[in-house]
Amino acid sequence: MTRFALYNELKELVSFPSYIYALCMMIVNDLNWNLLKAEETNPHLRLLPSEVSRIVSLYALSSKDDSYPSNALYIKELVDKTRNLMERIHQSYYTPDFFPFDGVDGKNQDEIDKLLGDVVLMQNQEVLNYSGEGIFDFQYIDYLEPRYAEDIDYLRVRHSFDVHKVKVGLEAIGALMKNKLNNINLYPYREMEKSQELIEELSRIDASHTAMMEFSIFLFQFYSQDIGEYDSDTVLQITCNNALKALTILPAELSIIPHGNEIMEMFTYKTDETLIDASMDELYKRYKANPVIKLTNGSYLVPVLIDLYQAVYNRPFHLMISDDGYTTTAGTNRGISAEKIVYSLLSKVFGESNTFRSVNLIKGKNSLSDIDVLCVCGNYALVVQVKSKQLTMTARTGDNEKFAKDFKLAFQDAYDQGLVCRRALLAKDTVFIRKDDNKEIKIGNLKDAFILCVSTDNIAAISFLTAANIRRKQSDHYPIAVSVFELEIFAHYLNKPELFLYYMRQRTSIDDRLHAVNEICALAHHLIHKIWASSQYSTMIIDQTCASFVDKDYYAFKNSIPLENADDAFNTRWHNKDFDAVCDAIRSFRYSHSTDILFTLLDYSRGSIDTMMEKFALCRNQ
Repeated sequence: MTRFALYNELKELVSFPSYIYALCMMIVNDLNWNLLKAEETNPHLRLLPSEVSRIVSLYALSSKDDSYPSNALYIKELVDKTRNLMERIHQSYYTPDFFPFDGVDGKNQDEIDKLLGDVVLMQNQEVLNYSGEGIFDFQYIDYLEPRYAEDIDYLRVRHSFDVHKVKVGLEAIGALMKNKLNNINLYPYREMEKSQELIEELSRIDASHTAMMEFSIFLFQFYSQDIGEYDSDTVLQITCNNALKALTILPAELSIIPHGNEIMEMFTYKTDETLIDASMDELYKRYKANPVIKLTNGSYLVPVLIDLYQAVYNRPFHLMISDDGYTTTAGTNRGISAEKIVYSLLSKVFGESNTFRSVNLIKGKNSLSDIDVLCVCGNYALVVQVKSKQLTMTARTGDNEKFAKDFKLAFQDAYDQGLVCRRALLAKDTVFIRKDDNKEIKIGNLKDAFILCVSTDNIAAISFLTAANIRRKQSDHYPIAVSVFELEIFAHYLNKPELFLYYMRQRTSIDDRLHAVNEICALAHHLIHKIWASSQYSTMIIDQTCASFVDKDYYAFKNSIPLENADDAFNTRWHNKDFDAVCDAIRSFRYSHSTDILFTLLDYSRGSIDTMMEKFALCRNQ
């Protein structure tokens, strides 16, 4: 069955009576889980936020029959059918054409390249739809004002969009929604192997419902922890109410939130009869821009909270580009804001005296190019090219031509510009001028320069997409590509110049032989094991679950949650305070090759470093 036919089947399913309760139960169960216990959960048993968003985009068009179901088994059937359809939709990305190499024999190189190109296009779409979020929800809020810092007055006057007020209101709405979800006693019904005793006890109380006993336990989480109070009809009705309440905001609750009503109305989905025959991708784009659904009782359903954060983050951008008279100014301002954000993050790592924004490269009387952010440490440099070009929803949802165009503007152009700048930095006949004050930046002889491409858009699979789609010669330096949200995490963990540059050296030495969905996977592996290009293996594959260690640790850091006793591979990773002290002492030397010395020390295995520090201590004590 084609993907189109599967979505039509899903469209029919979501219009069934009482579907809203099945939808809410799935959302609460799949999207409300404890990030601090990420390694204990199986992500393959949960729907992704992007999958839920597609379901909701179809439900938004339905009649929204909120009558109570006759029994819990009916709700279970709706849930199971939905999960089955979503699994088949995911599998549809892996058609027989996905691996078209059975008939490669006899084909010329052009034909083989065409087959490989088609596979990459299919991989792009699968990864874009199923690689997760790539961002913490709070980052959308944190970067809202900095992203539109140059357009604050215009947005307020021209579009009545007060960025600061919207941010304050969104924070309050988010806190309210999270508090609602935290009050639910979560017990995923898909992990019943942990609950055999509860199943048996519930079966003795209500033997007539044996066929749906596991699902009844799932329902029970919304009602009471006292098993003796179980009554199938009462539990079902209360469960339906509580599941819906967990994801809705009442008008009375909004009245105490600053600008709450304005924000909800601003992002409420508008039904349109012309959308009845619209494609899945069109419906998805409509919902993602307005991810709040107003129910018949006047309350607001917020199915996926991060969708609301993302819609708020992107709305000013769409308002500005819709104004023909402001489009050029908006483009210029986005570039300025993006550079300032990246400069702010990297100057905390490299120091303001070694971090430069907007640098012109002059050779003779000609301008070669410019570097958005340049960082220097000893005889190494980091060339950062920042792009504010979005990967549009059209590109994300299956338009390969649009994807190629957007990728070029967001990454390929940044990389090509980075290559020119890298060559100029390593040459000795280029002058570097700061745009802001027209002063020359004195840079000594460099041993190497690394290229970092940064996007202000959230693209969860940047690392994979870069490896698969970037055009470069084999001899060209490999680029590292991250979003500004990922760069924030890099700056947190690689918080010293040599640590950041050492990662860049190790990572680029493996280039596209390392396969990871996003760069956070590679960072997590590096922090735990250290990335190393092995001569024994041609490929290095890092599973996406590796990133969960960083997700958990950084989330805990941002929310001041202590993790000292967390016994996992990340929190128990190797650390040697004496070695850090040695590195700090070397870093303090005003010597151009001190970075080389630090790289050499970092190359040692952890066991060798521990032994070295023991010998140093022994020498000091003699």
